Amino acid sequence: MLFDAHCHLESFANPERIVSKDMLYCTSGHTHAANVKNVAIAEGKANVAVCIGIAPQEAMKGGEFAKEIAFVRENAEKGKIDAIGEIGLDYHWARKPEEQENQRKIYGKQIQLALKSDLPIVIHGRDDEGECVRALEKFGVKKAMLHCYTGDEETAAKAVSLGYLISISPFKSKEKVKVIKRVGLKYLVVESDAPGIGKVPQDTMASVEIIAGALGISREEVIGETCANAKRFFAME
Repeated sequence: MLFDAHCHLESFANPERIVSKDMLYCTSGHTHAANVKNVAIAEGKANVAVCIGIAPQEAMKGGEFAKEIAFVRENAEKGKIDAIGEIGLDYHWARKPEEQENQRKIYGKQIQLALKSDLPIVIHGRDDEGECVRALEKFGVKKAMLHCYTGDEETAAKAVSLGYLISISPFKSKEKVKVIKRVGLKYLVVESDAPGIGKVPQDTMASVEIIAGALGISREEVIGETCANAKRFFAME
């Protein structure tokens, strides 16, 4: 079964019409408002996992985000979420040193929350994937997924050596093909990032095609293995 490991169901006007019983999903928060909506969307749906957190694009604005992180903590304690995310570092947008420091502070707080809650972490990293991975290693994180990975193959190799997953989104690049060949199917999942990159979760099939082409294997093999990887990660087995 096709598993879209990262989408934003709250961004659709009618999420109920988007979700199909023939697919699995993880819907991801990034702001407090999105977190609240995604917890509600996933409620009672066996085929929809949910991760919530404060994304770096929010964290860069500054502040402690006490209320927002408390909401994540409360839902973790209630067993209503399957991962903490998307969290991380994004220096594409955070150009000023103080913005980057704001991101690092909130990233660290949420890593610690994930460890205390015994939940995996979904990473948003851009122009700084190496620093994201080093922070995870420093804190001793065992389960992480690098969503919409656009980094180099050396950082990807480091990530999978730590047991982390690389998530492939539906746009092709030469660097992405190198990453896929370097890490292999064992450490890959697929995503749409809909409606941001893919327009709908079914566009995850484009990610499947990219992997199948890079590795010279069937789409069915990619779907089966990436689904198994995502189900293990989100404890949906």
